[in-house]
Amino acid sequence: MSGIEFKTAIHLTPQKNAPDENRASARFIKPLAVFLLLACLHVFFYTHLPEPRRDGGWPSIVMRNWHENGYWPLHGQLVANPGGLETGEAQFVYPGHRPTFLIAPYLLKELPGAAFHDGALYDFAVLAATYAAMLALFGCNWRGILLGSVVCFTPGFINNIAEIDTINIPALFGLAAMGYAASRFARHETDVSAYAIPVIVTLLFMCLNWSTLFPLGIAAVYVLCKRSDWKITALFFTPALIAGLLVLAIAMHSKHSSNTSTDSGEFWNAYLWGPLGYDHAGMTFGKALVRISAVNFMAWLSLGIAGLVVLLINGLGEKWRRAGWPLLAGIAAVFALRNYNAHHPWNAICNIGLGLLFSIELLTDRQSLAFPKWQRAATTATVAFAFLFAVAWMALDDFNNRGFNLLRGLVYQNTPRHALIVVDSLLPAGDPPLKEFSESFDRRLVALEGWDHQANGREVFVLTHTNLPAGATLVAQSHQALTGADKIIAPLFDFYRTKISRRAPGNRKEYFDDYQLGKF
Repeated sequence: MSGIEFKTAIHLTPQKNAPDENRASARFIKPLAVFLLLACLHVFFYTHLPEPRRDGGWPSIVMRNWHENGYWPLHGQLVANPGGLETGEAQFVYPGHRPTFLIAPYLLKELPGAAFHDGALYDFAVLAATYAAMLALFGCNWRGILLGSVVCFTPGFINNIAEIDTINIPALFGLAAMGYAASRFARHETDVSAYAIPVIVTLLFMCLNWSTLFPLGIAAVYVLCKRSDWKITALFFTPALIAGLLVLAIAMHSKHSSNTSTDSGEFWNAYLWGPLGYDHAGMTFGKALVRISAVNFMAWLSLGIAGLVVLLINGLGEKWRRAGWPLLAGIAAVFALRNYNAHHPWNAICNIGLGLLFSIELLTDRQSLAFPKWQRAATTATVAFAFLFAVAWMALDDFNNRGFNLLRGLVYQNTPRHALIVVDSLLPAGDPPLKEFSESFDRRLVALEGWDHQANGREVFVLTHTNLPAGATLVAQSHQALTGADKIIAPLFDFYRTKISRRAPGNRKEYFDDYQLGKF
């Protein structure tokens, strides 16, 4: 009898554990399959963003200088010399920011270069990190899959992957870093070692830039709403806060010790709440509110709809009365730099997005046992809407930047980086500020009027909207072609430019339809 019982026990043990192992493995199959689908769809987003959209601004110049001249020979500094560096040239080091925020984009985007399609590896790495953080925050279930997928389809996420800047890169990385760390800090773990990895992630995140203090504060508000034991929460966030304040002190010292340092009055007007605004075109609270609200509505509309769908299916969570605090913290973080963010409303939207994610988690932190029959249909419709909305935003964004992208693409495709570009009559209002366009084109630019015909060993090109000057031969020309969708998009863009952006007439970026590029 005992022998029979012994044999039965042997045979029953694997049969009992097999369903648990199958459930554990199946738990990750669906999220992985959804991620692979997201990666395929992001190829569509990546290939349909114009090249100038994915490769502009002084941070790209810094990464290119690191690539051409070496990171260590440049001492890891933000050397932003358009057109590359030459012997005897004075290095312009961009002040007030730490170079650490560019290391990850450099290693994943600029350094591999064409081997990984000039940035696709960076896109997929950020996509994977953000999606994994959303699963950690919302759970590896349908709620996490839905919200994680929608986040990766939002214009706010796509735009910030495309753009590389001092404010938006730390804010974008904050979705992944703070989403993961806060999800772990909010748990009541008895094993102290379980908090080691999120503490390390938080400390590394704080090294990116001084602006990481904003996502850190938003995450701290969420954890306080979740745990309510402020002493433990302070223990988690104090090391990161000290590190962030140290980075801020270093950045302020760098800014004030450089030749481009600004006085307190200019800083108050450009970045904070002064009436002159970032561009000296004037700024008020109402104007900033309209700009920031309109952009964040476009950036996170699909995420808000996904949160409502989860709320209808899941019901209210236990902490729903505290759900508004993280979103308010995100809004406060953006309005702390009111004038800067009103002038660059897309740069800090991920701070509001992070607050919205934490608010949705608090609002829906409840696993419903009885799912309605329309759950699958609602989930599919929500993801489909997020994708289509992102495509519609890309069409509007393309129209908004088409003139500049056309101009910049003409220069990029037909001139080497170390060329000298002589410009004449590029804008309806006259020639542009050469410094701004030098950074955008990553070329040396000089005005035709006053040029001494010195090339300094560089190839010399001329870029104009009018006829080429004497002595120049035509290299390439472009013409802006209208599309069928322009009939719908043009009125929307005009409404945005006049009613929402509301730039002063002389400050609006308007471009001609066609250009000519010649060579001397």
